[in-house]
Amino acid sequence: MFKTFNMGIGFILAVDPAEADAVMATIDAMGEKAYRVGTVTQGEGVRYIK
Repeated sequence: MFKTFNMGIGFILAVDPAEADAVMATIDAMGEKAYRVGTVTQGEGVRYIK
C-alpha cells in the first residue's frame, strides 16, 4: 500500500546537509511544517527502513 498511495508526505526536498537547517528555518518562517525523513547514501538499489 505504501508503494501505491501517498501516505502523508506531500513534497520532498533533497538538499545539501550543510544547508538543511537553513532550509528548515525558511519553511518554518513561511508557516509550514517540515520533517527530516532520510538521507542519501552511497550504495545500490533502494532500502526501506520502517
